[in-house]
Amino acid sequence: MVCRARQGNVVAVMSNSHHARDVVIACKNSISKMQSVADLLLLSNNNIRPVVIDSLTQLCDAYPQCSESIVTQMKGLLVLTSHIQGYLQNTTSKWDEICTCIQDITEVVVGLIELCSDAAYLCVLSKPSCLPLIPGIVDSYKVSRANLEIHLSCQQIEQLSYTELTPLLLVQLCYNINKNLAILTECCKQASDRTNDQYNEEQFKLCAKSFTACGSCVVSSIKSFKAQPSEATRQRCVKFCEALSASTDALVGFATESQFGWKAGTITPQAEEAKKAILGASLNLMSACVQLMRVVKELSYDQQNVTYRERLHQCISAISQSSSQLSDTLRRYLSQQDRFHVGHLASPSTAPR
Repeated sequence: MVCRARQGNVVAVMSNSHHARDVVIACKNSISKMQSVADLLLLSNNNIRPVVIDSLTQLCDAYPQCSESIVTQMKGLLVLTSHIQGYLQNTTSKWDEICTCIQDITEVVVGLIELCSDAAYLCVLSKPSCLPLIPGIVDSYKVSRANLEIHLSCQQIEQLSYTELTPLLLVQLCYNINKNLAILTECCKQASDRTNDQYNEEQFKLCAKSFTACGSCVVSSIKSFKAQPSEATRQRCVKFCEALSASTDALVGFATESQFGWKAGTITPQAEEAKKAILGASLNLMSACVQLMRVVKELSYDQQNVTYRERLHQCISAISQSSSQLSDTLRRYLSQQDRFHVGHLASPSTAPR
């Protein structure tokens, strides 16, 4: 009986260790994604630019609608954080649900960062004497974001053992890689069509051929792995993932050169203050969510740790407070809306050749 009890404890420990690793990887990917998007949109030295907005030709209600969308997203975020707190406080944690919740929180936070960037942009344009950016031939955020998604998919193949790379997960990773390669291909096509320099035109075309070939090699190696799962075939996938990541990194380095990007607009000190207030509030919210993921990662190893349980509660409170701060900031500038310079605005899709 004692041996059976010990055997049961060993199995439970091994099971918990396996689930803890899944949660740790999910938390690390979440932190990487949130911080990378924040670096691109909230911490960049470049002028703010629209992200979610497809057309900037009708802006009479754009800022109020954008603010309303942010508030709705924040309500969803608070629900998700409440769920993850409940999962972790349960003595029999629902590990799969925790991983799913981590992914959902990540997507909501990324969406919030993008919406806040739009809100800051619209708020700036409502101020007198402010003029928008002039679109370039490359959308640097779109290119960098697609590259980030490809890297995260490749990292999962590198981080997980061959027994953890399930057929369903591989299908999801292939789909994500192909979807973002298609985005990069379209960006290269548009840039090569719009540039007046023949060498740059050729470079964009060659970049597209390079990462497309590497992407095909990754998909082919994954098919081989699915047919014969082993550490050797997984390592083959890893090698081609490294080549794909290198090729998309090279594209991003080239495509985000200043000559291809958006040209600076005009922003007054008053508008600069409004921009910093909105972006600062959204950065605080993102930081609180990053801290939450770090605590969740630690709790996955030791759920009964009193210190981390207290920190979990503090993180949930910080997210709630940051959400209220962001709502108040948006509401304050909503009441200060001056006017929208509709005639000066250009859609991101209408960049000059």
